[in-house]
Amino acid sequence: MAFKNLTLNELIQKIEGGALEHNFIGVDFKSDWRQDYGKDISAIANHLDLTRGWIIAGLNDEGQGVSTDLSWSKKAEELISNHVRQFLTPAWAVNEISAIKIRGSECIAIEVRNPGDVVYWNNTAYHLSCLVLISRK
Repeated sequence: MAFKNLTLNELIQKIEGGALEHNFIGVDFKSDWRQDYGKDISAIANHLDLTRGWIIAGLNDEGQGVSTDLSWSKKAEELISNHVRQFLTPAWAVNEISAIKIRGSECIAIEVRNPGDVVYWNNTAYHLSCLVLISRK
């Protein structure tokens, strides 16, 4: 069974209960944050069957935390926020960016919403097709 459209608390409970990335639809684990991961924000926001999705920075694909360093999460949260303002159109497709703890590890939860319009990252719209990222210019 695949989980989708979860609240943050529901998502954390599933992850802490052992759910892996492939158990979710519209949820992507990232061990760190890089600007090109914004493509995943666009793809999740452009998924018509989702009202809410998540990117969790600070977890590897197996759901294991990679950092317990609070300074990492503060820097990552600021960097993500800056990238969203600079590259995401419309920026309100990201509803919230939150510092959270999962199994004692510092993580950043990015809540992605489908705004009812095409969402672009750096002037390109992305969508998921059979778990493959596809760009549309």
